[in-house]
Amino acid sequence: MTNLTRGDFEACINVLQTCFKLTDLQSKIAAILFQAYRFAEQDCCKLVSSLQICRARLLQTKIAIWVTTRQTCHKLIANYSKTEYEDNLGFEPLTSRFLNLSSYPLSQLDSGRRR
Repeated sequence: MTNLTRGDFEACINVLQTCFKLTDLQSKIAAILFQAYRFAEQDCCKLVSSLQICRARLLQTKIAIWVTTRQTCHKLIANYSKTEYEDNLGFEPLTSRFLNLSSYPLSQLDSGRRR
């Protein structure tokens, strides 16, 4: 066995105290990291929850826009069809066309055909 001097003993005590301090510091760091992890986990859960809510609201908005667009298109098509039908009801009778043709003298019509 080696002979230890008082200086060696004190150095050993200092090393042990430093180790205890480091262990204590390590425990404190571990506790701080654990708390940070818990807060981060809670924040992450809150973020995921918020994202799910935003996603649901976005989906509802998309559906509302789609429904509104669909209804508007149906109304426009119905109005357009109704307008087209009403315009076609006001057709010009065929007799007026015949009257326009008969307003020319027959000699003019015959000369146009002969050319």
